[in-house]
Amino acid sequence: MLHFRAIFTQKDVTIINDNFILEFYSKYRVTVRIEKAPEYYLKRRDIKHATWLIAQMSLDPSKENAEVAELIYANKIKDVIGEFESYTKFKKGDQEYEIPNLRYLPAHFVSFVKEIENELIEAIKNAFNDLRWVSSKIPQQARISYGEFNFSMDEQEWIPVPGNGLKVTAGEAYTPNIRLDDPSLLLIQNLASNRINEPIHHSLFREALALETSNPRASFIIAISSIEIAVKGLIAKIVPESEWLLENIPSPPVFKMIKDYLPRLQSKGTIDGVPFRIPKSMLKDLQKWVEIRNNVIHKGSETIMGDDLSFMLLCVRDMLNIIDFNCGYVWTLKFIRKETIQESNFDLKNVLNGL
Repeated sequence: MLHFRAIFTQKDVTIINDNFILEFYSKYRVTVRIEKAPEYYLKRRDIKHATWLIAQMSLDPSKENAEVAELIYANKIKDVIGEFESYTKFKKGDQEYEIPNLRYLPAHFVSFVKEIENELIEAIKNAFNDLRWVSSKIPQQARISYGEFNFSMDEQEWIPVPGNGLKVTAGEAYTPNIRLDDPSLLLIQNLASNRINEPIHHSLFREALALETSNPRASFIIAISSIEIAVKGLIAKIVPESEWLLENIPSPPVFKMIKDYLPRLQSKGTIDGVPFRIPKSMLKDLQKWVEIRNNVIHKGSETIMGDDLSFMLLCVRDMLNIIDFNCGYVWTLKFIRKETIQESNFDLKNVLNGL
């Protein structure tokens, strides 16, 4: 049996529950443990707060892959493959290890390691995205950074995986000191156990936010696309038999779907039995933004102004959270701006006290 683990870090986030475990399933079962980073790590990095996300999985490899892993673990791989120039130095007890880069190892072992790598990365990303989804305290732009990628024969002694090749597409961003409470973590655990991941429209919206300054047109286009995908996802969730039509037949403009079709559906989230609809003024703005988006794509004729884009992104975030609420994800209500709730004619105090 081989055991693999990957450790990623979120700086300046502290959790209250110090041993929180999530489970994710794809081809393999992967557990993700969320815990406070140890003191030695904080001192070495000269930081006060950090949270570790540790993905781990165990499996029985093929005989040929097990043989390579055992040679590396016993520090005898050089006896088989000869000298190598690129390697990772590692010390275990009194023994000095030189672990070769993947390019020196058999192709079957390289493929095996890459598959494990992808599984661990996917589980970590799912856990972090769910963490960000259910907590208003973690900024949309927050990132996790790669720490370690190790394997073990006994889950006690861990050594680096050859190549140490885990990568994260986005770099780490500063996050204010945050304490995540048990209700947030329990909600994430419930999502993971029910195999519910953060909807893709939030990932798209984060891309739009990231491009707000450097590429306003792309930011604008992606933000509108995130709403279109979110609305289709809501319809598919409420009316599952409509999924094929949504994927294969051109849909009406998104503002028309929200205005004319969504009110016909039975929302999975209500306030005192009343569905939370996107306010009329926001729908009017959305119609204008869709027209601008179409002009940008087909004519390249629109200039996107910074202040207009910032306001539009605030509104898009509210719309996405309203759509999530109607999908039954009721905690998203606390992410919606107060003025949007008030414009929807709900009593703000009663709404927020109910969360």
